[in-house]
Amino acid sequence: MKRKKIPRWTKEQREWFRRRDEGKCQFIDLSGLEPRICHKTTKLEVHHIVPFYWAKTVLKWDRNQINSPLNGILLCYHH
Repeated sequence: MKRKKIPRWTKEQREWFRRRDEGKCQFIDLSGLEPRICHKTTKLEVHHIVPFYWAKTVLKWDRNQINSPLNGILLCYHH
């Protein structure tokens, strides 16, 4: 069975996220007494907040909802 590829963010979308998130990782560590934001600026990637297959199969979102600005976040390689 051939597996379908997850749609990638377009170059324009990736640049929009970099501008919106000021080129910094948006991961928030809630494990300590106070929340800490990562803010690393290297090796950044745009990721779906709600995973693609979950949004498509369980939530029944269409592709525009899945790849909307509300479902994306800029994260560093570590996170």
